[in-house]
Amino acid sequence: MAGSGDGSAAPSACPSDLECKLAFKPGFDSRFTLGATLGCSALVGLLSVALAFSAPAILISNHDLPRAPGKWGECEGYWPPPAVCLPLGTNSHQGVTAEEMACPQAHVNMQWDARSEFLAKLADVESVAKNASADFISKQLLAQCGLNEEPFIHMMSFRGIAMSRMEDGVFLGNREFESHQHTGSRICWPDGFADHYVGRFGVKPTQEFRTFIQEFDLNAFRLAASNAVACRKKADREH
Repeated sequence: MAGSGDGSAAPSACPSDLECKLAFKPGFDSRFTLGATLGCSALVGLLSVALAFSAPAILISNHDLPRAPGKWGECEGYWPPPAVCLPLGTNSHQGVTAEEMACPQAHVNMQWDARSEFLAKLADVESVAKNASADFISKQLLAQCGLNEEPFIHMMSFRGIAMSRMEDGVFLGNREFESHQHTGSRICWPDGFADHYVGRFGVKPTQEFRTFIQEFDLNAFRLAASNAVACRKKADREH
């Protein structure tokens, strides 16, 4: 949500960790890579030329258009644009339109049970993920070391910074956490979601995300990160 709304969507399709890290993602609302942008531009150009010399124009409604990548709701903590959410203020506000009801203000609940325990567990998960990122533990390394079945959270950095949807002019960072392996819908959330939205303003995460963090095996995550580092060091010595 620190970039756009509740819920989850289809898995990310980054060809590689490097491509993900270079992805242009202003405000966590767009996930187009340079290669994808150029490819789409070329495709649109070819289609335009083909249509100009072939069949008559076909009109389609907005309801027929595909949902844009990176739209709010793709990850936990992805919200509608600041222009929609900021006017709702910093307290609980249900909103009127579908976009307003997807803003963090519609999910403020300072009294929800296990809030402090949730924040403590999430902080530990993010801390291990940040250390793993600093150790350059990639999905490829996990696979090479036979650790791709272990619970793991990857942290990626993007160009562009997420802006708060509850405080005007406040920037929340450019990093995102994503579960390496999760059965079901994609689990991901932006840096700043825990401290800013949940901790400061009392935004209550979705049940799916709360359950994921509660059941996440933190000890197995730590062990997998440690084993990945040891595996790489061993491989370096052998070469």
